[in-house]
Amino acid sequence: MPICRALSAHGVPIAPRTYWARRSRPPSRRALGDAAVTEILAGIYEPDERGRRPAESLYGSLKMWAHLRRQGIGVARCTVERLMRAHGWRGVTRAQIG
Repeated sequence: MPICRALSAHGVPIAPRTYWARRSRPPSRRALGDAAVTEILAGIYEPDERGRRPAESLYGSLKMWAHLRRQGIGVARCTVERLMRAHGWRGVTRAQIG
């Protein structure tokens, strides 16, 4: 079943030209930037092959943003917050220690 017909059946009318134009469009600058920052954050928050993570994995979004800025990675604070929230990465709070 063609995708436009399937979408129309679910109440989302779309012209075929619109669908194919969107599908062939290259990724946006935001998507490319998000992918780069996500890769950096994943290297920090995801455990390595030995199950270990660096000390920076304890950071919340504000400290992580400052850490990235110190490393020379210019990224907005709200971007770090959004990406961490989307991937379920959280810093450690005092209630979790102990």
